[in-house]
Amino acid sequence: MEPLTVTKVNPDTEYADTQTLKKVDVYFSADVDKTLTESAFSLLEDGVPMEGRYGWPEDNHLSYSVIEQFNETSIYTIKVTTMAEDTDGNSLKDDYTHTFRSSGDSQRPSIVSITPATNERIAQVRPTIEVTFSEPMDVTSFLNGFHLYPSAEGYFAESVNNTVFRYVLTEDLDWQMNYTITVSDTVMDTVGNNLGKEGKQSFYVGDETTAPSIVSVTDESSGAVLTIDDLLTQEETVNAGVEKNSRITIQFSEEMDRSIVPNCLNFVPSITYNTEWNAAGTALTIKPIESFNRDTIYSLTIGKACTDVQGNEMSSASVYKIRANGPHSIPPKISRVEFANSFSGANLSDTIELTPLGSFAYEGAYNTAGGCTGFFDIYMELAEGATFDIFDFIDAFSVTVTAASITPNGCQLDDNIAFLASEIPVRSGLPANTHVIRYIVAVDNSGTGKYSVAGNIRMTLNSTFKDSYDNKCEETWSLRVNTTN
Repeated sequence: MEPLTVTKVNPDTEYADTQTLKKVDVYFSADVDKTLTESAFSLLEDGVPMEGRYGWPEDNHLSYSVIEQFNETSIYTIKVTTMAEDTDGNSLKDDYTHTFRSSGDSQRPSIVSITPATNERIAQVRPTIEVTFSEPMDVTSFLNGFHLYPSAEGYFAESVNNTVFRYVLTEDLDWQMNYTITVSDTVMDTVGNNLGKEGKQSFYVGDETTAPSIVSVTDESSGAVLTIDDLLTQEETVNAGVEKNSRITIQFSEEMDRSIVPNCLNFVPSITYNTEWNAAGTALTIKPIESFNRDTIYSLTIGKACTDVQGNEMSSASVYKIRANGPHSIPPKISRVEFANSFSGANLSDTIELTPLGSFAYEGAYNTAGGCTGFFDIYMELAEGATFDIFDFIDAFSVTVTAASITPNGCQLDDNIAFLASEIPVRSGLPANTHVIRYIVAVDNSGTGKYSVAGNIRMTLNSTFKDSYDNKCEETWSLRVNTTN
């Protein structure tokens, strides 16, 4: 009637060679009920039952062969509960347990250092993140016990002896943000000793908090520095004289985030444009794809959300207003038209200015049988330094008449004017941006019927006409003059 006892276990020491160990054995003081004893037996690895196969070399000897290999970092417990009975029905008086591990090393590891240091301010978005331990560590336990908050994508690289673990970032951290590195107390060395104390420290991404500012906004066509439109004053500040294709450069006080700033720019009315940074990332140039409309006021807003490379926003938004009426953006304009309508003998001797809805009578030479040759002098004002192609003018210009016949015979421009140039030279003292087209025509107002009655002359220059700066006429130009005979 004596209670059943466990007389021996294998391994029976606190430490065992887990590299070669394949099974555990339990010896009892008497033959046992195998079914009840198997139910009462368990082998635990860090508190979790291990799977295995039962064997009975003898009726008082239980053998348990594990399916998975023992490892060096776990703690193992052999346990038999009071459910075990011998063949006479005597059970264990108390639960039996025996614990063993792989090594006699019971010294806890420690954290030597964590990088970045506590409360360190760093100037890079992919800093070195590293944990150094006092001894080789179990890799799996470290991977499970390391945390970075807020999280960021990366991968681990460990040293040859597993004392140093580096977290290599594959994405940028956020500027002006606190990050915390945590190493759990469950992280173990290679023989199963855990830290016992959590390691934690924080660092700050960003070593300066100065808001960037705008140093200048420059019209590249003229080199003029634009004046901000101060919204706190009642007077609107408009920067006039900007060219229609002018590039505008924004100079910042420091290197800016090149991906963010272009998205913080806004034109009203809107235009399409490209942007270009200088090598230092401190100046952004706006390059219009389509031209500014002449005399339209455009508002350029540079948003507060523009950030420097460390994520600092500007203190406020800025507004610059421009008007594209620069000297190189003036559209072509016909300022004066003269008609050769005075004869001395058989030759033309003077011109008259044609005015809108004015009137004149054809000179006698045009009334003779078959008429004769004369010309219109057309004075064209262009943008400063602009020229134009005479063939473009011919394509865009037309003359229509009633009660007469006018047929184009040629067209000459500026210094190339030869037709009757000595008899009737073009006007002198013209502004540098005024050009003269001598439009040579055959005029016939002879005969009876319609040629002797009142009519008119209508001249038209289509709005598609443009100069060498790609300035087009603002609208189709026309002039109508009445004729009295």
